[in-house]
Amino acid sequence: MAFMHRPVSLIEQKTSPIAPCTTSLEAADWSTMDTASSIDGAVAEFYDKLLNVLRDTVPVRARRFHCPSRTPLWWNAHLRNLRNQLRKARKRFLLRGSWGNKVTLSCLETEFAEQQDTSYRNYIAEVQDSL
Repeated sequence: MAFMHRPVSLIEQKTSPIAPCTTSLEAADWSTMDTASSIDGAVAEFYDKLLNVLRDTVPVRARRFHCPSRTPLWWNAHLRNLRNQLRKARKRFLLRGSWGNKVTLSCLETEFAEQQDTSYRNYIAEVQDSL
């Protein structure tokens, strides 16, 4: 079948004028559908004509790039767990500022920074090796 489905989300519905679309629909030659050999042929011809009218009159929405993830490509589950532990240790230190909590916090900060740096360097090395 010659009909190709066009997703509605790609059509700019807010700015598309209705008058040119209506005029094109009225000007289309719909009588050729009566001479089609089968129902499927008539439906295919109907959708072809409708698609042509939409292509001619309705502007297409501009595509925007959307990042698939909000985290960097080198981020991993281990870094996420370390960050969560660091956040909890920081909160614990701010609530109860004991010496033990401060030592734990500084150790976790150092470990997180080292792991983050290592993960980033490994990612950069993999990218450079793949080039």
